[in-house]
Amino acid sequence: GATIEKMTIAGDAVAVQPDIEEGTGSKGITVYVKPGTTAEQLNLVPTIQIAEGAVITLNDEAYVSGTAVDFSKKAVFKVVAESGKTKTTYTVVVQEWNDFDFRSDLNQWETKHATAAAWQQYEEPANGWATSNEGVKYIKLFYGSVLYGQDKPYAVTVTDDAKSGKAARLETLHTGGNALVPKVTSGTVYCGTFKVVITNTLKSTRFGYPCLKQPKSFKGSYKYTPGSTYYTCLNPASDAGSVKEDQAKTDSPAINAVLYEVNNYAYEYLDGTNLLTSDKIVAIASVKDAGTQDSFKDFDVKFDFGKKQFDATKKYKLAIVCSSSKEGDKFSGAPGSVLIVDDLEIVF
Repeated sequence: GATIEKMTIAGDAVAVQPDIEEGTGSKGITVYVKPGTTAEQLNLVPTIQIAEGAVITLNDEAYVSGTAVDFSKKAVFKVVAESGKTKTTYTVVVQEWNDFDFRSDLNQWETKHATAAAWQQYEEPANGWATSNEGVKYIKLFYGSVLYGQDKPYAVTVTDDAKSGKAARLETLHTGGNALVPKVTSGTVYCGTFKVVITNTLKSTRFGYPCLKQPKSFKGSYKYTPGSTYYTCLNPASDAGSVKEDQAKTDSPAINAVLYEVNNYAYEYLDGTNLLTSDKIVAIASVKDAGTQDSFKDFDVKFDFGKKQFDATKKYKLAIVCSSSKEGDKFSGAPGSVLIVDDLEIVF
């Protein structure tokens, strides 16, 4: 009884109706506006639905239904249940809506942490793509003197060894290893964002962007060289550095595109723990036979919907995820494995 159950906003500046983070306590509301929206256009009237008997305030002042809100300034809604015992605080974030087109020739890259020390700087594909490099940076920061030196390379780099122009080079690294830090860290490039979760680093990767159309297939090019020694992590859940050598196993890459259903775009995502196993998954396009490949090989794989189907009335997110070790999400793989990917594209 202390939540905003629904919020809608009319106006030409609004691109998509707001997302409300579920639960009580400190939560968020994301208001999506069209690119180029000015501060003057952010004076908008929200229609807010709360539980019967609850009380809502805006910036600690009573909020009257139908009153315009200046979303160009800080806006914090608080809802108190009729009982007075439960309260939820919503901080509003205004975000330009990004119609991500789910394709990249990987020719454009940008420097992250450009003003920081040289060892903290790395390159990432521009325009909405992320990598596992931020995780490597944190290993260097906290364990650089004992596990993985600050002078060591990052997992994902730009390369001229490409199908055309430039490409992404992904390498599985030997990052030392202890209970919190994996011995094997795979190079990963994906569309999405990265936010460090110290307690479970696999949750740091937030895969995907809103998808409003039904995807048909996933295209691109790759080449791959496996590392010489494969390590299997014995207990990924509680000891990322515990491994055993498996001489009979050869590493292989992961090249996947995953469509999954969400209740809201801003606060739901798949991560490294559930990319291929979540019950939210609707369809997957996977390069299943990917392996050693000395020269670039093109792929074009269709999305497998199984018994599910695309429903235009529902909300979906779509992720492209490529990793240098197929079992990197289990902290397993062969250090030295190198995957190069180029010209990634979803066909709608």
